[in-house]
Amino acid sequence: MPELYGETLPEPGSFAGKVQALDLALTGKLPHEVARSWRNSDPSHHDPASWAYASDCYYLSDGGYSRIGYNVETGHLFLTSNSREAVRQQWRDCKELIAGVEQAITEAMQ
Repeated sequence: MPELYGETLPEPGSFAGKVQALDLALTGKLPHEVARSWRNSDPSHHDPASWAYASDCYYLSDGGYSRIGYNVETGHLFLTSNSREAVRQQWRDCKELIAGVEQAITEAMQ
């Protein structure tokens, strides 16, 4: 896998790649910053099936202010209410990236 500033970047299309692409689009952070956030996240978030059963949300790379979780009942990702306004505004424009992460979680749960 490629590296940037000492951070390993994910393979495009992998679950890590999908989550990090969404993080990039939502926060506007640089790829190595998002990769660092992913590396420092709870390891349970690295497995798509565990998102359905996680008791906490995934912290985006905006300093942890914004978080995303997965609702098992609806099958959709959600932003927490304390997410930054800029991230909430970007959320509306990221439907395709969101759908890719949701699909990976759904497939992993089957």
